[in-house]
This record gives sequence, C-alpha cells and structure tokens, in this order.
Amino acid sequence: PSQPYAGVPTGTAATVDPTAGQLLNGTRWRLEVYVDADPQAVQGATTILLNPQEARPHYLDLGPHRVVARAIVDTQFGTRTVGQYDRTIQVDPRGSGWTLRFTEADFR
Repeated sequence: PSQPYAGVPTGTAATVDPTAGQLLNGTRWRLEVYVDADPQAVQGATTILLNPQEARPHYLDLGPHRVVARAIVDTQFGTRTVGQYDRTIQVDPRGSGWTLRFTEADFR
C-alpha cells in the first residue's frame, strides 16, 4: 500500500476546527468573562461565569476578539472586584484551536 504524503489529508485524518477553544480560570477567584462586549456599556451583555480552576469550551469566529474579564471575590462586606483583564486576542485560521488561561497576575 502507498504511504500518504505529509500534509495531504487521508480518510482517517481528523479535521481541526480553529474556532474551537477553551477558557481556563487559573485563579482562586470567580470570573465574569465578556467577549466582544463592553461590560460597562452593554446592559445585559452575555456573561460567561467561571468558578476558580474551572475550564469551559467556547467557540470564537476567526479574527480579533476583545475579551474582558472581572475577578470577583465575596467578602464580609459583599461582592468585590479584585481586578480586570482587558485584551484583544486573535483566532488564526491556520491554528488548531485556542486556549485563554487567566492567571492571578493578569488581574494585578
């Protein structure tokens, strides 16, 4: 039997979706994550809630996306914001998916 060439898909080759990704909360705080929405300007913006150390699959279209995340902690005085993450990420069509891991250093 002939061998397939490198880069040539075979009948058993898996198709990778570059839009498939994962949000990872590597902090001890609860996170409110907003994608392509300013949490200050948009009432009722879709929020992705991530508990400490939680991972959640998410899909983003190709191209740039603004990601805003707020780190939240509950105290004896109520819910307080620890810090905020605000960056633009790029989903590359040549990629094999994406991962965005939030760390405590991102919120200082």
